[in-house]
Amino acid sequence: MNTDENLRDLQQRGLPAEVLLRLGAFAVRWTTFEHYFEMALWRLNGELVEGQRPSTDKASISEWVRDLGEPRSDLSADANRLISETAKAVEDLVAYRHALFHGAPLFSDESAVFIRNPAWFGEKRKREMSKAHVDTHLLDMALEALHAVTRVAIWAFNGAEQVHPQAVAKLTREIRKARRTASELRHLDDVMNNEKS
Repeated sequence: MNTDENLRDLQQRGLPAEVLLRLGAFAVRWTTFEHYFEMALWRLNGELVEGQRPSTDKASISEWVRDLGEPRSDLSADANRLISETAKAVEDLVAYRHALFHGAPLFSDESAVFIRNPAWFGEKRKREMSKAHVDTHLLDMALEALHAVTRVAIWAFNGAEQVHPQAVAKLTREIRKARRTASELRHLDDVMNNEKS
């Protein structure tokens, strides 16, 4: 099956071209985020990596998120709050991303959902089930949230301890919105069920 046939097949199953485009954009943006996220952790932890294996090399991204959420004595209270909020947003985005890239797609007329670790056959799973609902609107939300956490990662990599308080305040506003968005994406089933009640 060539590329055009693959694309047509996915579109016929329920992933329109606009959704496929956004899935690709999310994948590329994610690699950029993860690149800066790792280097931000080095900077925040004062880790000198030249000539040695960095601590991040042997850790999972979930461990990176926990590390990011730790308070740092060399940062202001506002900067620490920003980083803590960012860690919470990233945790939800990681769950969404894992469902997208490791889940099984299910298609309906309106949208698609990717389900990771579903335990459909009664099997026990090491990790909890997660879902990523996708349509153009939801993926636009995911891209916006991902952009915000990437901005914080770049800020931290460039020296969080030296940034003006106004810049921290602006990033904090962006990251609070990103955190709400990421939480909604991760817990969309709960949100929809609450709206039905």
